[in-house]
Amino acid sequence: MFAMTPLRATVSMCRALACLAVLVLSPATARAQDASGWSVFVGITQTDNLGLTPANGQPDTEPQAGFNWTYVAKRKRAETALAANIFYTGYDEKFYAGRRAPDSVTGTANLTLTGVIIPDRFFWDLGETFGQTTVNFAVADSPSNRQNANVFTTGPRLVFPLGARNQLDVSARWFSSDFSESPTGGSGYQALAALKRQTSHEDALSVAVSASRIDQQQLASSTNYDINSAFLGWNSVRGRSTYLVNLGFTELNQGLLKEQSPLARITYTRRLTARTSLSVAAGREFSSAAGAFQSNQNFFGVAASLSGGQVTTDPFRSDYLRVAWTVTGGRLAMALTGRVQRETYDSGRAPDAKLYGLSFTVDRAVSPRLRLGLFGEFERRELPALTASIDDRRIGLSAGVLLGANLVLTFTYARRVGDSNALLTQAAFVENRETLRLTYRPRSQR
Repeated sequence: MFAMTPLRATVSMCRALACLAVLVLSPATARAQDASGWSVFVGITQTDNLGLTPANGQPDTEPQAGFNWTYVAKRKRAETALAANIFYTGYDEKFYAGRRAPDSVTGTANLTLTGVIIPDRFFWDLGETFGQTTVNFAVADSPSNRQNANVFTTGPRLVFPLGARNQLDVSARWFSSDFSESPTGGSGYQALAALKRQTSHEDALSVAVSASRIDQQQLASSTNYDINSAFLGWNSVRGRSTYLVNLGFTELNQGLLKEQSPLARITYTRRLTARTSLSVAAGREFSSAAGAFQSNQNFFGVAASLSGGQVTTDPFRSDYLRVAWTVTGGRLAMALTGRVQRETYDSGRAPDAKLYGLSFTVDRAVSPRLRLGLFGEFERRELPALTASIDDRRIGLSAGVLLGANLVLTFTYARRVGDSNALLTQAAFVENRETLRLTYRPRSQR
């Protein structure tokens, strides 16, 4: 483990303040706009290949405990949205003797908090993204190859009306990132100004400029860099569909390296039915390890999966496509997600990377007390310059039995098969994992 640096101490303090703000601004006297759901669980997992080795896999039994919490509240002076899936895993210390042991407390959480200082004019925003990413991008994500990641943002936002249809939006953000096992965290700021015009009841056009500064404080060999952008925007809400398009130009300045690129951000969401929705995001822009991590998790939510790509101090040009289709509520729940991401580096220190992912879940109530589920996931990561790649496939089944008004007993079986190729050395692994979990959930949330 790395020693606690001033940056990491700052991130930890900010995260604690964020949680405190949620508690302070979320009193029990919730209004009608508020929504909350929670559950707690205990369980045990048995694996036959803890380290994902090609042969002679190490079996292990891991106790688990955790909670899920969603909270949305809108009040006169504050708006809060929180989604968290946090759990504890008791790893076998003997297996990791002399090596890096995994983080026992892991999971995912997204928090956004907006304080209203002057209604319709002056706001203060705060955000926290917590999750996991790989330590080594070219190695399978076994427990010892995962690390906790945090991205914290905060800053003011002002709105200046310029007539009946025009307004000027100005915002500033300070942000900080931390990766628990990689000295690649940093901090910085972003300033943005956007002139907007409401062209109709559904449509708005904008012209915007932004400037970002990222400081890499944990590695002396790292070079700080700036990302400056100018773009046109179109935002439209038409019935069940929402469109957000930003097209423009962006520039990266990193020491002697200067690079220019088109900028594109396109987001489309549609409520297909009362219980079905579709979301699509695509674009090209300069980004960072923290930015890619945060962007992926904000799009896909707090499902317990890895986010982002390589963890590096170097900026890169990110080309991405993300898709999510979900069905919620009633007897049937389904989700299908996919993403493609390409990272292009010009610094010469980090290799280009590609990531492809596809996952699905199906969960159906076959009786008032029994639910059955099927899930699967495929991910491929590539580092072409190093002739390194890894394919990771999972398939599994689950069965949940309602034991009482508030208790659910769930059994899950998952089979995982992976193939890696690094410097022409081929390796494959297989893991079988069984999990038994007892969950307490208020009856109204079943």
